[in-house]
Amino acid sequence: MSDLSAFESVFRRALRNRFEREKIAIQRILLIHDLADEHAVRFQDQVQQYLQLSFPSARYELEIMGRNDFAPWPQFKSSIQKNKPDLIVTYRLLWVEDISARKSLGSYIDLLSQDTDFPILIMPHPKLYKMERLLQGPGAVLVATAHLYDDHRLVNYALEFQQKGQPLLMVHIEDEDTFDYYMEAIGKIPGIDTEMARKTLSEQLLVGPHYYTESVQEVMKAEDPEI
Repeated sequence: MSDLSAFESVFRRALRNRFEREKIAIQRILLIHDLADEHAVRFQDQVQQYLQLSFPSARYELEIMGRNDFAPWPQFKSSIQKNKPDLIVTYRLLWVEDISARKSLGSYIDLLSQDTDFPILIMPHPKLYKMERLLQGPGAVLVATAHLYDDHRLVNYALEFQQKGQPLLMVHIEDEDTFDYYMEAIGKIPGIDTEMARKTLSEQLLVGPHYYTESVQEVMKAEDPEI
C-alpha cells in the first residue's frame, strides 16, 4: 500500500462515527395503551414498577393516552407531538383487534416508529405475556434502526434500561428492495462489473454499522464491562 493509500485509509476510518456515551435525562414519559378498566390500571402499575428498576431516583412526569384517546393517525400524531415526551412506552400489537398475529408489531407501532422522532420503548403485549416476568429484571434490550451508526441517542436510551449481565442487541437494517433497485440501474451502465459492484457496495454499506458497534463495545468495556 502506498503512503497516500495508507493515509486515505486512516482518514476514512477517522471519519466514521464513534459512539458517544451520554446520560439521558427523562422528564416526561408518555404511556400509550388500548386496554380497558382493570387491565389498564394493572398495566400502568406494572410499567411504573418497570421504570423504577431503570430510574430509581428519577422524577418524571407520566402522561397516559388510553383507548378513549385514539383517533385517526393525523390527529393522534398531533396529540403526541403536543405532549413532547422524552420517551414513549407502549407494546406490540397496539390497537390491533387480532393480537394472535405475533409476527407483526402492528400498524400503530410502525407509524409511531417511522412517523415520529420520539424514542419508543416497545414492550410485549400484556395479554400475551406475563408482565411480572419483566419486573423480576429486564432481559436483553434490542435497538433496531436503519441508521445504527448515526444515532447515539437511541443506544444511550437502551443502555438506561440495560441490566448488568444482560446483552444489548444492536440491529442495523438495510432495505434489500432499494438495494436491488439501484443495482439494476448500475447493471445497465456499460463498463461496470455488476457482480463486483454488488459485492463491494454491499460490504461498504455495512462498514459504518460494524465500526459503530465496535466503538460501543469499546466504550462499555471501559465503563460497564458487565453489559
